[in-house]
Amino acid sequence: MEQKPQEKITESFKGEELIEESSKATPKVEAASKKAESTEKKAPKKAESTEKKAPKKAESTEKKSEPVHVKKEIKSEQKPKVSAVKQNQESLFDKMSTWQAVAGILAALLLLSVFTSGFSVASSSTESISMNEAESLAINYVNSNLLQAPFTAELESSSDEGDLYRLTITVAGQSVDSYITKDGRIFFPQGFDTSELIETVEAEPIMLNIEGQPMLGDENAPVTIIEFSDFECPFCKRGYDTMKEIIAEYVDTGKAKLVFMDFPLSFHENAKPAAIAAACAEEQGMFWEFHDLLFENQESLNRDTYLAHAETLNLDVESFTTCIDEERYSEDVDADMAMGQSAGVTGTPAFIINGELFSGALPYDTLAGAIESYLDSGDSEMSESEPEFAATGEEVSIEVSAKKWLFTPKELSVNEGDIVSLTIQPDGLEFEFAIPELDVSEQVSGETTVTFTADTAGEYTFECASCEEWRGMTGTLTVE
Repeated sequence: MEQKPQEKITESFKGEELIEESSKATPKVEAASKKAESTEKKAPKKAESTEKKAPKKAESTEKKSEPVHVKKEIKSEQKPKVSAVKQNQESLFDKMSTWQAVAGILAALLLLSVFTSGFSVASSSTESISMNEAESLAINYVNSNLLQAPFTAELESSSDEGDLYRLTITVAGQSVDSYITKDGRIFFPQGFDTSELIETVEAEPIMLNIEGQPMLGDENAPVTIIEFSDFECPFCKRGYDTMKEIIAEYVDTGKAKLVFMDFPLSFHENAKPAAIAAACAEEQGMFWEFHDLLFENQESLNRDTYLAHAETLNLDVESFTTCIDEERYSEDVDADMAMGQSAGVTGTPAFIINGELFSGALPYDTLAGAIESYLDSGDSEMSESEPEFAATGEEVSIEVSAKKWLFTPKELSVNEGDIVSLTIQPDGLEFEFAIPELDVSEQVSGETTVTFTADTAGEYTFECASCEEWRGMTGTLTVE
């Protein structure tokens, strides 16, 4: 029977499927196996000889050797035969970056320990346990509850730290200091020296070109959510369920817009064909409807199902069939994935909210909190502000603040013939301000005043001309 190589992923504690870089591991030489086989062949002859010379002694020896025999059997289960290793050359260690996997594991352990105040690993007894007992308890807990095969934790060293035992644990050659209370009740997988200050650097916002991508909501909404997803990924199905709530609360109400981008993982054989099929449906204006059917029927991703969905949505089935059979949008799907990787996406689902990356099938409250943080930075006040008016035929002055990525107020109104002095007060931004239809353009660096005459009645868009379009940093000037 053909053996399939283990997949190049690990399921993170955040609920996402990850791509891992490949790494190579060299299988051990067969000498150990041959030596073991040689020993096994010699053993029966010796036992047989002993039995002939002294039956009683042989019987006694046989009883004493039983534990040794069991021990050998256990070892053989733990160490696969060399032939099995050869058949599975492309193992998980052959295909993944050990450091990336371990870093993810340790980070996940840290997060879990922080949000749960450590792990409860023993009974409610308040009596102290020995260091040896603590070591065994912690290692057993990590291997049984926190790690997945083929990873195993081993003890490197231990020490008594007063109220705690410190245990240095290794996973795939990487070490981390962990702590367990002396009563054995609480285990902390990671500890930090609070006397050391950690310098944090604010990450630059992620900027992507989303022109032509499927979008839901008002394109001028103050918050932009870019979702990278895989139609076959089970975590993405969870993300899909959560996004339905986000759409109802924020997208349908004009507070945010949602942009979808493909990120089909290579070990999901149906993910890319499904993405191509969705793009073919988009060709006929039915992307989101097809997108929903794919996730709602995730267990049935195949050509026949795609054609059935096309009939359900009353698409031109003949045109749709041609589109999927020739894989018309294969390169577009690949381009989406490349763009996601350049932005730091390593697994699915992933969300970029106003330039900030969030990974995993996160709960509604987490995503909603991120959206609210951007709305609280000025959007909600902006939406409630009244348009500013100016007198007819006069010199008028208006102040506008510019934050990431907002103008406040967003609506301005003057009268035809007014000479307008528009003072722009940026908050940490340098950009090009423009009113294209009035031929107004000015580079803004610090407080800047733009002067022009509103000589023609109408509605005009003022904007950050040097910003990506998807940021939606625009406003409306009404000349009455």
